Amino acid sequence: MKQRKSPRLKEYDYSIPNYYFVTICTQGKQNIFGKIAGEKVELNNKGKAVKDCLLEIKDHFTNIEMGEYVIMPNHFHAIIILSGYVGLRSPQPITNTQPDNNIDQLNENDQSGITTKHFSLSQIIAYFKYQSTKRINAGSNIKEKIWQRSFYDRIIRNERELYNIRRYIQQNPLKKHLEIVENLYL
Repeated sequence: MKQRKSPRLKEYDYSIPNYYFVTICTQGKQNIFGKIAGEKVELNNKGKAVKDCLLEIKDHFTNIEMGEYVIMPNHFHAIIILSGYVGLRSPQPITNTQPDNNIDQLNENDQSGITTKHFSLSQIIAYFKYQSTKRINAGSNIKEKIWQRSFYDRIIRNERELYNIRRYIQQNPLKKHLEIVENLYL
């Protein structure tokens, strides 16, 4: 069986602090989150669920901030900022629940005797996809597959790149609107 090629950089640690530009598409690139209305996106209930889950990521994981984002009818773009190694904001321990007498073995940010796990960007995105799919499918007998298998990411390397990506995100609905209008006249 042919092995699927990972879109992630091979030697890069996606759990280190950095700015990441992320794009995730819907399954089959179907327009399920709303519609373009003029220069804006009007989100439907599914789109609003995605927005809520996106903004709640920072409530579940430590050291994450959400930058600029836009939810389009069939994909979204977001800047996810890891400002430190990412753990969980959970009252339950992640790995070792037994107090350890050797303080040197504890995580540098955790003096409670509970070892926490560091999460990569891929794990954070997997959590987001799971939560948003669960929320969209809640109360429905049909369990809809929402997301494509992987996602696109770009490590933002400098201020100029950050500025250009922010501008791209902000202008994405306008760009799509202009494509729709242009197609009407072809």
